[in-house]
Order: sequence, then C-alpha cells, then structure tokens
Amino acid sequence: KQNIFVLKHKCYSPSVTHSHDFFEIFYVLRGQSHHEIGGKSSRMQEGDLCMIPPKTMHYIHVDDDSAILDILIRPSAFERVFSSLLNDGNILSAFFVGNTYTAGANDYIIFHTGADEPLKNLILDMYRECENKESYFELLLDSQLSMLFGLLLRNHEHACELPPFQNRTDSQIFGMVQYLHQHYSDISLKKLAARFHYTPEYTSKLIHDTTGRTFSCLLTQIRM
Repeated sequence: KQNIFVLKHKCYSPSVTHSHDFFEIFYVLRGQSHHEIGGKSSRMQEGDLCMIPPKTMHYIHVDDDSAILDILIRPSAFERVFSSLLNDGNILSAFFVGNTYTAGANDYIIFHTGADEPLKNLILDMYRECENKESYFELLLDSQLSMLFGLLLRNHEHACELPPFQNRTDSQIFGMVQYLHQHYSDISLKKLAARFHYTPEYTSKLIHDTTGRTFSCLLTQIRM
C-alpha cells in the first residue's frame, strides 16, 4: 500500500527471474551481489547502487551474508518526487523519460558510490523509517528519496553505467520526448518535426508506433 518501501534482501536467496510494475533500486550496503538484468549478468560491489525500471526481467542473487537493501517505488511516486529534475537534462532524467515513453530504452542504471557515507546513511534512514512506521514516515520517505536523487546527481553522475539504446528508433523518440518536456508550453507537431528534420507525418507515425500514443495524447500527458 505504500508508495515507497525499503526492505533488506534475503541472504542466500535463490535466483528467481521476475519483473514488476514499480521502479526498484538495490544498494549493496555490505559485501557483494550477482545480478542479471535483461539477460546481462554482472557483479556489484559494496557501495554500488542499481536502478531498474518497471517490466524489466531480472534477478538478484546473494550467496553469502552480504547486506543488500531494496527500495521499491511506484511510478507515480517516482515521477512526483523526480518531477523537479525532469527538465535538467541529467542522466536520471534521461533514464526516467526513456523508460516512461519508449520500449526498452535502458534496462538499468548503476552508480558506483564507493564509500559515500552520507548516501549510505540516508538509505539506512529510509530503511529505518519503513521498519518503524512512525508518524509522517511516508512524507519523510518522499523527502529522503528526493535527497537520494540529488546526492547521486551531485556526486556520482559521472561514475555510472547506462546501457546504450537497443535501436535507432528508441534514440529518436527519446530525443523527441526530452524536447517535449523542455518546450511543452508552445510546441506543435509541425515545430517538433522541423526540429528533428522529419515530416509531420513521419513524426506522428514514429511517436504512435513507439509510445502507443498520438502526439496530442503524449503532449497532454507531459503537460499534466
């Protein structure tokens, strides 16, 4: 029932591939973990933080007493907390826009935060809020999530891994959606097409084929 939920991943857990309808952040508090995301496997070390969008097939395998914390976020809560950063052109903005409006834009983003004590303590505080559930804990979680995004962008934006787009169409539509977020007040289909050197007809078809929305519906959603 919560918009943001933090829990400790089970030690010696089996590798069960799954997906879900929310964003997931997992943080290696101590030790290491093995994960597979979108068919690509790798190992994360202490201080690594990985964010996975909804509908992404993945598993996390912990075969020792390492401590992994999971932060689960409803898309509506993610957008609400992150809305003030959407027009900044930062890497988290690219990740959010890509996975909200395009198919398979990015399976994950990993930040290598190392021994960042303020970030580590902030995530631990979020865990304690979820465990204790004292008055106004959900309000505090919203603020803490916003602080987490801010610390990641301030200190670790240039030390992260982001997979490339899977195809050219994803890259095209991502650029368009970013542009719509930045110019939604006075944009038109004709102006958007001219900005990306396409015909209005091709632009309209590309948007609909990739996002499942018409240009008008997409623009209305962004404005709202």
